[in-house]
Amino acid sequence: MMSNERQVDLLVLGGGAAGMTAALTAAVLGLDVLLVEKTERVGGTSARSAGSLWVPNSRHSPPGSDSPDNALRYLRAVLGNRLDETRARAFLDAAPEMVAFLEDNSALALRAYAHHPDYRATLEGATLSGRVLEPVPFDASVLTNDFAKLRPPLPEFMLLGGMMVDRPDITHLLNARRSFSSLRYSLGLLARYGADRLRFDRGARLVMGNALVARLYYSLLRRRVPILVSTQALSLTQSEGRVTGALLQSGAGRIAVRTRAGVVLATGGFSHNLEMRRRLLPAGVSRHSPSGRPCRYAAAVTARSPSFLTSCSIAASRASSPSPRADTALFPKPWTITGLPRPCWQRSRTPQASRVFSSATMRSWPNTGSAWCDPAVSICAKRLPTVT
Repeated sequence: MMSNERQVDLLVLGGGAAGMTAALTAAVLGLDVLLVEKTERVGGTSARSAGSLWVPNSRHSPPGSDSPDNALRYLRAVLGNRLDETRARAFLDAAPEMVAFLEDNSALALRAYAHHPDYRATLEGATLSGRVLEPVPFDASVLTNDFAKLRPPLPEFMLLGGMMVDRPDITHLLNARRSFSSLRYSLGLLARYGADRLRFDRGARLVMGNALVARLYYSLLRRRVPILVSTQALSLTQSEGRVTGALLQSGAGRIAVRTRAGVVLATGGFSHNLEMRRRLLPAGVSRHSPSGRPCRYAAAVTARSPSFLTSCSIAASRASSPSPRADTALFPKPWTITGLPRPCWQRSRTPQASRVFSSATMRSWPNTGSAWCDPAVSICAKRLPTVT
């Protein structure tokens, strides 16, 4: 298949909060940016999170209530001899500047929780408020048709099948029978939600992580940053030891992207990549990661192999018997594998599969490689066809 070619200053892989922040920053600084998201919606894991940011001494902190040295004392108390003070000081210096830069140059708006203690509130340097920031609620109706391209939050964060609520909302809802002001506030929320459902499939008043990614997404759209969804990275391209772009795959075909400034990998980390966990994380970390869902992948960081990806998969370069290679995708237990109506550990026979899965034997999948199951860890793997 012939590849379309495209040249940009910066290519950002991953459409979560980190990737969108990188793309937005580059756009503000005048770079020609392309943002690529593998799934059909932007937002990533951030869209399903609480969206809180730990940023001591931001413009939202109460004046005189904290200091960088005090925040560093807290990090020392929490991390002990594992603290990298150079990096910690760089973070404490740059994080407040980051908040100010984004708020001054985009639709991002944050506020400090009125009361949000540090998690280890009894340690030296801890504070009771001012460090943890949350996104200000966002009216996503301004996204119009693009609202459908934003990943929804967890169902647990919504009432009535689509109305997001945050802590102040919950307080008013619980007090609606005891306070007229809370009753009026609650009725306003319900009326707004009802009006939104006439236009959208969920409420457009967003809070927490969904508000965070929606504000970033809206800012990118306003700056006309091109965003490709349902587009995966097949491989990174290199020249003389330098990354010079990437080969992408979309429904319309392959796209060869060349970059002048580089490629940002913001694809969700490598929590499901056993080899990289062993190599880069401290000893004693669990062999099996409980985090994330199948669309959280360590794809881009394993792009040395051109055959490391499949839709909604997690790239891995090593796992248990029968010794999958770098072209193996792991599928955690709670999620259905593409091509099977039920998880493969149920050993179901389907029209798409020619054989019943066995925990000990590799079985073939028509036109898709082969798969195996490991009931000891409740993980299934599918051998990916090599991309040429």
